[in-house]
Amino acid sequence: MFLLFQHLYLSRVSYLILLLFQSIKKKSKKITKMENKKPTKSNKSIVIVLAVLLAVAIGYSVYSFIDSAATETELLSEKAAVTKKLDALLVQYEKKIAESNTLEAELVAARANIIAYRDSLASEKKTSYLTIKRYRSKVYKLEKQNKALFAKIDALTASNKVLNEEITVAKDSIVQINVENVALTTKNEILKAKVAIGARLSIVNLKAVAMKKSSSGLSETTKFKSTRAFRVSYKIKKNALTTPGDKLAYLVVKNPEGAVVTPKGRFDRKGKETFYSSTTNVTYKNKETEVIFITDVEKDDMMKGSYTFEVYLEGAPVGKTAVLLRGSFLGIF
Repeated sequence: MFLLFQHLYLSRVSYLILLLFQSIKKKSKKITKMENKKPTKSNKSIVIVLAVLLAVAIGYSVYSFIDSAATETELLSEKAAVTKKLDALLVQYEKKIAESNTLEAELVAARANIIAYRDSLASEKKTSYLTIKRYRSKVYKLEKQNKALFAKIDALTASNKVLNEEITVAKDSIVQINVENVALTTKNEILKAKVAIGARLSIVNLKAVAMKKSSSGLSETTKFKSTRAFRVSYKIKKNALTTPGDKLAYLVVKNPEGAVVTPKGRFDRKGKETFYSSTTNVTYKNKETEVIFITDVEKDDMMKGSYTFEVYLEGAPVGKTAVLLRGSFLGIF
């Protein structure tokens, strides 16, 4: 629009010079006719000067129009180039935002800034070299900021990648260690079970006899009416795997009907409470140890038949035997 006004102004000046030239020419002819003379040298000079001025004005008008048209085209081209750079920057930011979550807020803010400048340039109705220079300067600053921000993001992304790789390696190591720990735990449990089995106490030479009282003390008998006590003996075998110390030993005596004879109390046998006939505390030192029980019985509680003797160490059964008691001959003895 500015170029059009400039062209119209120059055209009007040329037109006024042309009118002035024609007016002077007419007056010169009129004077010449009135005086019936040839045009004077002065008149000719004025006409020549006016003609030259007219030619210069017309030439300058044409040149200015052509130059102005070229200038406007150049400015529009510059504007398009700046817009293209802003669009290119915008594409780069869109790509970075899609690729990375690092500094996303800063990327979004910078993208919004570029969009604002691009829209501002597009809305400029009057384009000039000053306007283009101002926007070029801003694009330069945006490119510089873009380069610094992208370098920062790339550095952080690379750092995060290394960190993630280290975390992955650490997780894999933890998984491997856990697998190995599970395997070791399983092996330990198996070993513990084997040790526990190996550490179990066992006995040998289990022997039970019925005893009767006489003037000389206690002696063996096979008659239930004569029986006043039971003597039970055995030896705990040597076991290096067993923890040394006090071991509770229990004796359970059952009559032919399955009832516990002379129960003294209860003990835990694999989660089940059981009456015992006698108990003792055995000091075990990982070597063969003899244990002897003598359990008194009531005469009226005795009956003919087979009596069973169950031996327990630390609540676990370790041996069992039986004794058969007969009746007296003709019921006398």
